[in-house]
Amino acid sequence: HGQAIWVANFIADRPGAEAIILHSGHTGDFMTVDAATGTEIARFHHTTVKQRAYPDFPCPVNWTGLDVQSLWIPVDRSIVDGRGNVLAALGELEPRVHEVLQWGNSKSNLAVQALAIDICGDGHDELILYQPYEGRGVFIFTQPDSDGHAKPYRHSKAAYNLRTYF
Repeated sequence: HGQAIWVANFIADRPGAEAIILHSGHTGDFMTVDAATGTEIARFHHTTVKQRAYPDFPCPVNWTGLDVQSLWIPVDRSIVDGRGNVLAALGELEPRVHEVLQWGNSKSNLAVQALAIDICGDGHDELILYQPYEGRGVFIFTQPDSDGHAKPYRHSKAAYNLRTYF
């Protein structure tokens, strides 16, 4: 059964918006459709996870800095495009993030939650990871091409995570 839907421009080489649908909520099957027509564009499954996990709390993130959104999938610990291609992942940082955030793999053992906002002012969203109950810290990830220099402050609209419901 369907669990969630995100609508944005998820595929750079297609005009208009797409919708990514978590169409099988307990197994992590995603489908991307044209938002205007409902025509299927792609299907993908979280495949990097080592055990079956509840794929809750995905989060749209403007990782590329273009007018294209990507989707953070917490059970994969990766950011994917609208076709399911991995754009970024925690990689070698995964053990450290797990140690601090104590994420779970089921609805009763809460997954990592995320908030995406442009903190650095460079037109890319940073990904803020936290676990509100068992976590002992917060991680903020930015793109590897960030120059690390201070940027002028640019006000962003209020950011909040509507998927936090535990």
